[in-house]
Amino acid sequence: MTTCRLEERGVLVAGDMLSDALIPMLDLTGTADPVEDYLAALRLLEGAAGDVDVLVPGHGDHGREPPLKEKPAMSEPVTKIDARFSDPGSAATPWSQTREALEAAELFWITTVRADGRPHVTPLVAVWLDDTIYFTTGETEQKARNLRVNPHVILSTGCNTWDEGLDVVVEGDAVAVTDHAKLTRLAQAWSAKWDGRWQYHVKDGRFHHPHGGGALVYSVTPTKVLAFGKGSFTHTSHRF
Repeated sequence: MTTCRLEERGVLVAGDMLSDALIPMLDLTGTADPVEDYLAALRLLEGAAGDVDVLVPGHGDHGREPPLKEKPAMSEPVTKIDARFSDPGSAATPWSQTREALEAAELFWITTVRADGRPHVTPLVAVWLDDTIYFTTGETEQKARNLRVNPHVILSTGCNTWDEGLDVVVEGDAVAVTDHAKLTRLAQAWSAKWDGRWQYHVKDGRFHHPHGGGALVYSVTPTKVLAFGKGSFTHTSHRF
């Protein structure tokens, strides 16, 4: 039985060392206590698995999570139209349309809250990936200082025309992302969006620009998303 740890990817392939369906092939001739040797190997494996993001076991039924291929996607939100602020007879904006707007958006405006309660608003680029918004900030920027005391944020995107398009507002909490494998995947997403100029490499739990300077990365998993349709005016809420 062999295990393999992919450091840069945060992956541990444990194989049938962690099988609960196959009997381990113990060395019955080359050691005085093959069972203890196997248990010692499991203890080493436990230590190696402590800081990985993905653990690939062997045959059988393991752990508390379902197999990766069976993990559900983000649950569909409860979608409702607010008739008070919508045209008569209009329909709610489907979540699929709202999500497409988030995926395609090239610019967001983020609202954070200062320590004294005053709001702070600034534009930024962000990536929608795996049903989560990710954004960056310099460690000394105002929004970074705000997030250290209050994680509540709003990100909005849309267009400045009043009679066409879709404006979207996302509410949630900003959580710092420091995992190397996750950041590597996000850096790839950044480089693939816009015109390719957003290039980062990952080091010490953050993004780094090619010519120096670091950037903290945050994720925002939506708790509520508002979609404002224009032309046919609608006010839709998506609640998770």
